[in-house]
Amino acid sequence: MSARLSAIAIAVSSALLLSACGGGGGGSGGTAAPATVISGTAAAGSPIIGKVTIKDSLGAQKTVDIEADGKYRIDVAGMTGPFLFRAAGTVGGRDVALVSAATSADVGNTINITPFTDLIVANIAGMAAEQYFANNTPSATTLTAAELSTATTTLTARLKPVLDAMGVAGSIDLLRTAFSADRSGLDAVMDVVKVTVDPLTAQATIKNLITSAEIHDDLANKTDAAALPAPTTAEEAALKAAVTDLGQIEAIFKLITGYFATEIPSGAKLASLRALFDPEYLDFGQNLDQLMSTEGILNTDNVGVNLSNPVIVRRSTDGSIMWVRFHAKNDNSGEDSSETMAFRKDAGGNWRALGNRQLGETTIKAVNARHLSGGQYTYQRNIEFWVANETHSSVQYVSITGPGLPGAWTLGGRAVNGLVLNRSAGTSGSSFVVLNKLGNSQGGSWVPLCGDESWFGIDNFCVDGSQLGVDNEYTVTYYDAGGNKLADALGDDIKVTVPRAPVSNADALANASQWFAEFTAFAPATISQIVTNSAITLSWRLPGDAKYVPNNIGFSATTSFLENATFNQDVKPTATVGVVGIWSAAASPLLAAATSVPTAWIHVKGPYERRFVTSVYYPM
Repeated sequence: MSARLSAIAIAVSSALLLSACGGGGGGSGGTAAPATVISGTAAAGSPIIGKVTIKDSLGAQKTVDIEADGKYRIDVAGMTGPFLFRAAGTVGGRDVALVSAATSADVGNTINITPFTDLIVANIAGMAAEQYFANNTPSATTLTAAELSTATTTLTARLKPVLDAMGVAGSIDLLRTAFSADRSGLDAVMDVVKVTVDPLTAQATIKNLITSAEIHDDLANKTDAAALPAPTTAEEAALKAAVTDLGQIEAIFKLITGYFATEIPSGAKLASLRALFDPEYLDFGQNLDQLMSTEGILNTDNVGVNLSNPVIVRRSTDGSIMWVRFHAKNDNSGEDSSETMAFRKDAGGNWRALGNRQLGETTIKAVNARHLSGGQYTYQRNIEFWVANETHSSVQYVSITGPGLPGAWTLGGRAVNGLVLNRSAGTSGSSFVVLNKLGNSQGGSWVPLCGDESWFGIDNFCVDGSQLGVDNEYTVTYYDAGGNKLADALGDDIKVTVPRAPVSNADALANASQWFAEFTAFAPATISQIVTNSAITLSWRLPGDAKYVPNNIGFSATTSFLENATFNQDVKPTATVGVVGIWSAAASPLLAAATSVPTAWIHVKGPYERRFVTSVYYPM
């Protein structure tokens, strides 16, 4: 987000925090639902921000919004059970799609939509529940009350050690017991238990985030029954404390949102704010002094930001440090992202911001790209590995290891692991470039999936797409010029998660009008008309699917002196025109176009953090 507001935090008194967190559990209360309404809670540690779609046994569908507290209501009058539900949206800024199910007997009652109900349906289907929802129409012969009961009972038994530790009765019906997303009861269990389902392998993992204990679930094997390990007395206390901590951090985010609602904090407010940050704060290479400046968070781009939906990523053994992921959104600037940061509890029990502990900003994204040449688009799948120029001056190169990347290899007589990005000029502020097998620049930040590397040289690296699944985790390690690891004393190596691999080129082609933006006009209209001080303006058509939104436009050209001029500009999701930059060179890019054709591009952000990029040659 703008100027790294992602790393801001305020510690306040425990009494104030607890009063903001709310309490209780159970149902939503109020007037009973009509006999034709199914209602419940859609949550995964925090409420799902999005919509619920129901599909009946005849294929009829209906979609409703999820309320801010995770509640939803669907009138199923005229629809025929059994039913499938899909809650799609974001939690902690990360895209989720969770499924649930009901029979005709459930009409008028509660049906929840959570990671647990998703796993119940997946075990009945023998495949990822989202695939089942997309490809099947439920019928009384394929989705019965008996199947739902059996799958629910099995999962409840597997979760029972943690349910017991969190004070949740073993008799709870994960599918039908009403609950509130208020960090109590069943919701508290979802704060500390993570469910991950890989649709490619039909394998699921159930993990206790606090103890790191996990069990696996083969969706094709209905006899899987191993339970999560029972927590020790100390671990049980840590589970409960983690939920309390998360509630306090959520209250902090609400306070931050209030501070930046209409203005940038100043005067006594700003002094109090700064005093509550950890002195050892570090975020994307920024220290506390840099953060609390107009080059940091104190700029108007951050007015109106909303920080919400925190979920636990991990917690230190002693409970003094908590990593959370949250949703950062600003309708004024178009910001909409998932951020991760750490908090540290001081001796007085107050939380203070530690930042994300990175020496620089390293991002990894799945990219589907298409390039227009000769009137036809060519499609390619990539993973983008990008390290910001502003990374701390002590960093000379960055190693990234994880799924699909190379193992150990030799670079200049030095043993390295994974993909390596090196400072292009070896000086502070210079850009980082991906190195190939010979130690030379591979060109750009995109690394193609193996099989799509026709645009690149034979000595370049590619990503083995067969090794990619769900929530692919990459480790980022920073090194100085001498090859010494630059470790953060307050944290481990940085982990970056890529939720999904790029879609297939065939899917990208088939859905091009829905997922990609299309250029419609250029100003100046041709390369020959670009002169000194020309405002290069691009216009485009939005993707057909509203879930796919433009977020960046760019232009690159070479002057007659073979100097590269590249501009890029963030754009709002609804924008259809934008100035990408001002051409300041004395010479027109036309003079060098014969060997380096100027290019314009537009990035679209899609679900699961995927990027869909269209590039074209600027009109001659």
